[in-house]
Amino acid sequence: DDAVRTNLGLAINTNVAGIGGSNTYTGHQTIQAKRIFPESGTTAVANDAALTVDRAYMKVAGDGGAATLNATIGIVAGTSGQVVILEGTHGTNTLTVTDAGNVNLNASGSCVLGVEDILALIYNGTNWLELYRSIN
Repeated sequence: DDAVRTNLGLAINTNVAGIGGSNTYTGHQTIQAKRIFPESGTTAVANDAALTVDRAYMKVAGDGGAATLNATIGIVAGTSGQVVILEGTHGTNTLTVTDAGNVNLNASGSCVLGVEDILALIYNGTNWLELYRSIN
């Protein structure tokens, strides 16, 4: 058996992780296997755009200058339980994630992502909620 079980009961088939196939969530759901934290390059985000989360770790920057995500739909809806880690990559082409619409940030409010700044979020089925941030 190539499955590795965590203390949460998650079974991960080690022979397929990162290359396709499926991993099983014990007793319930099948999750399509994907590489965890693949190198992504940088996603350039236009001002007033909605960010589409297409991987767990995304490097982001404003497209041609500083940008702010759309205040109504800052990040396109994901799958309940989905987590994303956003890392800023540029000193002047920053990306501001606002505490508005479907993005609920902590008491610190909006988050400006510059070089090596991190914002981690989880989708609860309705909104993206802040897990943590690191402003470097």
